[in-house]
Amino acid sequence: MIEYVPGIVMIAVAIAGGAWQRNNEKRAWNNGVCADSGQPWKCFDMDLQGGRGYSDGCGHRTWISYAVDRTANIPISNKQR
Repeated sequence: MIEYVPGIVMIAVAIAGGAWQRNNEKRAWNNGVCADSGQPWKCFDMDLQGGRGYSDGCGHRTWISYAVDRTANIPISNKQR
């Protein structure tokens, strides 16, 4: 039974790390508004793995890889009004 402990610990650390990172990205996304400047985030780039880079026009930037910005990526014609 003791031989399973390292594997269980590694899985628990991976799950906790993923949850921590998603929470950090959600806090940075701030519903599409930069917390420092109050300006809306605008997508300026996308990396090969699907991460999206956002800038507020005032020099602040953030990269998002989880789906916390999901509504920003839906075309306007598909959004509910």
